[in-house]
Amino acid sequence: MPSAEPAHENPDSGAPEILAVPDDEPPTIRSVKKRAKQGRREPRALGYWENHLEEWLTEVLKVDPDFKKKQPDDLQIWSFPTRSLREEYITHIHQRSEADVRSLLRHFLFDASTFMKDEDVLYWMLKQPDLYNELRSKYEYFRRLDRAVIGRKIHAQYGIRWALDLLPDSPLEAIAVIKSYLRIHDEMLAEGRADGLEDAIEIIDTST
Repeated sequence: MPSAEPAHENPDSGAPEILAVPDDEPPTIRSVKKRAKQGRREPRALGYWENHLEEWLTEVLKVDPDFKKKQPDDLQIWSFPTRSLREEYITHIHQRSEADVRSLLRHFLFDASTFMKDEDVLYWMLKQPDLYNELRSKYEYFRRLDRAVIGRKIHAQYGIRWALDLLPDSPLEAIAVIKSYLRIHDEMLAEGRADGLEDAIEIIDTST
């Protein structure tokens, strides 16, 4: 999982412009507020939340994971912004209620969705029709990809949030299915979404 240095891609945005962090000036809460007064929109990701775990959790848990259209596009909700925040959360996880832990997991374990990364995958597949046809015959993801991206009648990603139904009784099974989803779909997931699944595995493994 990336540390605070490299910028995360917004996994639900085709152009991660809003989360593009200048190398010489990583965002902080103070700098973002200052630029907001100047009418400049800045990302709330990565180093912005360093040493502010509780503030980040408060903002994330305000967001309803079931209403994608109302989710803020400048707030990193799909994974921990930095490695140190993840470590801090994991260290004190037993002080948190089961309900709060599950609420965070709902953001990391996405429901059925079609992400901008899926559109990118389809774009490249259409340039390689022979390979695309071969993959369509072998994998469910590729079989429904064009209908998900173009027709919007179905989703490209089946989603993995249902793994929550295995908790708290069967955490090892929950971890196994998340790992399986990640193994099969890793190349078709934006880096941030893959990070979120890994974060979820760590949370479940530590909290049980």
